[in-house]
Amino acid sequence: MENKEEFWEIFLKELQKRLPQDRSFIRIEVPKINGVYQGISISLGKEYMEQASAVIYRDEIYAKWEKSRDWESLFADLERNIQRTPDAVNTLLETCESYESAKNYLQPIVMNYENNRSLLGRIPYQREQDLACGLQMIRDGYRMLLSNSILGKWGNIPFKTMYEAAVSQAMEKNGPMLFNMESLMAGMEENDSMVGEPGGKDEKIFYILTNREKSYASFYVLLPEMQEKLYERFGSYYVLPSSIHETLIVPKKIIQEVYGNIEEAQCAEILQEMVISINRSSVLPQERLSDHIYQYDGKQLQCLDKGKVISFSDRKPQPKL
Repeated sequence: MENKEEFWEIFLKELQKRLPQDRSFIRIEVPKINGVYQGISISLGKEYMEQASAVIYRDEIYAKWEKSRDWESLFADLERNIQRTPDAVNTLLETCESYESAKNYLQPIVMNYENNRSLLGRIPYQREQDLACGLQMIRDGYRMLLSNSILGKWGNIPFKTMYEAAVSQAMEKNGPMLFNMESLMAGMEENDSMVGEPGGKDEKIFYILTNREKSYASFYVLLPEMQEKLYERFGSYYVLPSSIHETLIVPKKIIQEVYGNIEEAQCAEILQEMVISINRSSVLPQERLSDHIYQYDGKQLQCLDKGKVISFSDRKPQPKL
């Protein structure tokens, strides 16, 4: 097969032949973080709840096909996933019936604001710089964004209240971790202290701020208390948006020494170019956070573009990631 589109059409024809009579599928386009995904929604038959369906994304099923090139194993794996879906869907639906039942499963999630305008029209969020902070529900390995329709069931609970509770819960259950990038690359995942005296000559250029699970942890760098702790450790620093799962902390003093004490604006431009390059070459589109970088000087987090602080009243939208 020449490409993904050709595979998808052949896959759908083959799926139609194999589906039981009480199942059917429809083509769908699903707004996700940083894009719209092609896929299908497979109904699970009359024995399940009406809301229960299995969503299959074209890119994911194509990736599996490329590994095996075996139709039988591909459809056997697909059927196993479909069989697991009803229980997971029903559990999530039951959990989101009330805030009391859902609150222990809520977690923050951060995404790029401009690249998700369509999605943000359907979910509650709060704006932070060029980012948007929403909530997701994760249970038994399945994930669902908190939508406006779900929020409507929960009464008059302010989104800010729910978000702050989810942050506190994340701090307790899956707390922040700061890794020396050199140690992490070498397979020595020893977390560093985020408070205390600077490390002097042993201080590194790059640190990774994430959580124990290394998942959906970019929100930590937006917390004022976290920004202050990092400042106590490093002094002024840059924040590079590595992905929705993590951010890179770059102490200004160290990086400027590496680049030979060049002007701050030029240093920031170099770092931003690095972020843009890595976003295009190494980060999945759905996991890209921003093409901008940020700085913290002890007072507030600022967004930088081409070495200059940008405001959000007059800036142009970012290009699509």
